[in-house]
Amino acid sequence: MNFIRPAKSGSDWSKNELIAYNISVSPVPAEEFFLSVAESSLDHLDPNILTAPAGAENRIAQTDVCLLHRPITVLLVLIEDKTLSNRNDAESQVIAEAIAAFQFNNQKREEKGLASLTAMTIPCITMSGTRPTFYLVPVTQELSTAVIGGVYPATETRVLKCVTVVAHTR
Repeated sequence: MNFIRPAKSGSDWSKNELIAYNISVSPVPAEEFFLSVAESSLDHLDPNILTAPAGAENRIAQTDVCLLHRPITVLLVLIEDKTLSNRNDAESQVIAEAIAAFQFNNQKREEKGLASLTAMTIPCITMSGTRPTFYLVPVTQELSTAVIGGVYPATETRVLKCVTVVAHTR
């Protein structure tokens, strides 16, 4: 039996919506995620900067932004992990925003008389303090239609996730 789910804002998505729309998140190492071996670009870095005081204040960055290519294509989604201040789920939210970006891109393409995309992988980043987590979210027309209609899609969507820095103890 397939239940129709009520529409939810992307900022209200949680792990439940990922399950409801057949979306899984698979952690992968940086070499696989970025398809290359990272080379050190720190040869000319002053080593004193690594131990310099950064101040005694805590700051929270407001990072809910996206990168646009011309006025019709969202290329990147960036979400702040607000778990320091409340219990929102940044991972689920950034995936919801990627689906919304796919829908936005297709709407803009249709307005310009261009063919809709059948699929697009949207890179996303969540920030928890200064620690980035990278995602590659493959959004298909099937997934987009399922979310619009509130139904479970037959095909699983596998999101790739890469955490590049070890988290600090809070």
